[in-house]
Amino acid sequence: MQKLGCVMAVMALAASGVARADDKADGQALIAKAIKAMGGKEKLAAKQAFTFKTKGKFYGMGEGIDYTGEFAVQPPDKIRFQMDFEANAMKFNMVYVFNGKKGWIKLNDQRTALDKDALAEAREDMYAGSVEALVPLLKGKGFEFSPVGEVKVGEQAAVGIRVSHKGHRDINLFFDKKTGLLLKSERIIKDVMMGGKELTQERIFSDYKEIDGVKRAMKFLLNRDGKKYVVADVSDFEKKDKIDDSEFAKP
Repeated sequence: MQKLGCVMAVMALAASGVARADDKADGQALIAKAIKAMGGKEKLAAKQAFTFKTKGKFYGMGEGIDYTGEFAVQPPDKIRFQMDFEANAMKFNMVYVFNGKKGWIKLNDQRTALDKDALAEAREDMYAGSVEALVPLLKGKGFEFSPVGEVKVGEQAAVGIRVSHKGHRDINLFFDKKTGLLLKSERIIKDVMMGGKELTQERIFSDYKEIDGVKRAMKFLLNRDGKKYVVADVSDFEKKDKIDDSEFAKP
C-alpha cells in the first residue's frame, strides 16, 4: 500500500511537471505572437530608451483634472516624468525622477527624496514596464508562466497569462485573441501615499499605431481597484540609443 502511494505521488509530480512545461510553452507562444504582431523582436529590441508625451485626465484627486506630461525612460531602471496641471485655480508642476538607486518628487519648488518604500515600489514599477515590453520575457531567465483564462477587455476577447519571477509580484497579461496585441496588464501595487495600501492596478492599452515599423498603443487607461485613475493619449513617441544621464539627476 505504501509502495502504491509512492508510485502515485511520483506520477502526480511527473504530471504536474508536464503541466508546468506546457504552461511555459503556451505562455511563450502568446508572447511570441504578440511580439510578431507588434513588428518583430529585432525592431522591438532596437534602441531601448524612449521619450514620449501624454495628454489626458488625472482622477487621483477625485474629479478628472486635465494634465500634460513628458516621459523619458532608460531601461532597465531609469525614468523621469513631468506633469503639469491646474487645480483650484493654481498651476502645478510635478517632476518625478528615479535613476535606479535614488529618486525624488518635486512639486513646484518643494522637493522630497523617495524613502525606502517608495524606492522599492519604483523598482517594481520598472520591472512591470519591462514585462509589458514583452521582449525581456523571451530573453530573460527565471520567468514562469501560468494561464489565467479568457476575459473581455472592452469588447475584445482576450486570453491571459500570469508572469511570475522570484523577487517580484505577479503580473497578468491579456492578449487580443485575434491580433495577439497586448490589451491589458494587471498587478498589485503598493500606494506609498496611502501608507503602502495594496491596490489592484489595471493598465488597458488601445489605439495601436505603427511608428517606425512597430505598433505602439497610443492610448491607455489606468484603473486602481476598479476606479478610473488616469486616461492618457500618447504622442511624440521616439526611440533613442541612450538618454543623457543628466535627465535622471536630482530635479
